[in-house]
Amino acid sequence: MAGLNFEATYTDNHDILKILEAEGVEFLLSSEGKVPVSECNGKVICLFFSANWCRPCRAFTPHLLELYETLRKRGKNLEIIFISFDRDEDGFKEHFKSMPWLAVPFDVTLHRRLIDRYRVDRIPSFIPLCSDAITVEEDLIGCIEDYGADAFPFTRKRHEELKAMDKRKREEANSEELLGHEERHFLISGDDRKVPISEVVGKTIGLYFCAYWSPPCSAFTVQLRDAYNKLKAAKGDCFEIVLISTDRDLEEFNVNKSSMPWLAVPYEDRTRHDLRRIFNIKYGLFIWGRSFSLYRITDKRPRSSSEKGRRGSAKAG
Repeated sequence: MAGLNFEATYTDNHDILKILEAEGVEFLLSSEGKVPVSECNGKVICLFFSANWCRPCRAFTPHLLELYETLRKRGKNLEIIFISFDRDEDGFKEHFKSMPWLAVPFDVTLHRRLIDRYRVDRIPSFIPLCSDAITVEEDLIGCIEDYGADAFPFTRKRHEELKAMDKRKREEANSEELLGHEERHFLISGDDRKVPISEVVGKTIGLYFCAYWSPPCSAFTVQLRDAYNKLKAAKGDCFEIVLISTDRDLEEFNVNKSSMPWLAVPYEDRTRHDLRRIFNIKYGLFIWGRSFSLYRITDKRPRSSSEKGRRGSAKAG
């Protein structure tokens, strides 16, 4: 069979299916066995280039897994096809076992041709096969980390809509919209009591972005707790602080929260992540009320490579 033009543009959703057919690939792999390539017809196809040896890939895969399962529950006709950058089949199998989507069978030569075909020069790379898709250079990986399933259908138009929504929330949202959502209308106290968000409506609110493991945050928390208690005694109930945790796990969050006299957004709630994105803050105290002010907590210690940016990537090669 004659080969296809591997230099053509790749906005055609079924371009990958034609290439696989030309390469003699009749089946894709799934956790339940082989799936005919033809079953992808009519679906929105996205290619996921990744490798088990790549730490940024392993960090990103859970975000993609959450997105995939959410979109499937919403009835979106999406299919992801994993194309491996692994150096051997054992690495491929180890990486793929955590994925519920499909994969091109391990074949270094074929994978290299697909990598060249789609001009992949870094991993992880996620490529929707549609027109107006956000490109690798435009940071679709970051968009998915930021917005999850709401990033679908991964177009520039959708990305602009999401950024406009963030801007509106930053400038116009009320406390109930900003701190909660339709499935959660409460905050939690240090002893795990559920406090209705309505109880902080109309107050000046300090959004406190911090982590238990950060020494600068720990030092500032002591000062803030002292100031909070004095202000409460002097001014009454006209203000409140809400913890927006950047802790690494639930255990750290619980220890952090238990030392604070104010309220917190639940750790498992995506609102924590959304607020960090909306206000572009990782550590700091943002005073939100009639006027806005921000005190950033600066961590001067050297950072490890894994801390220098959540949107890390590995160069292809």
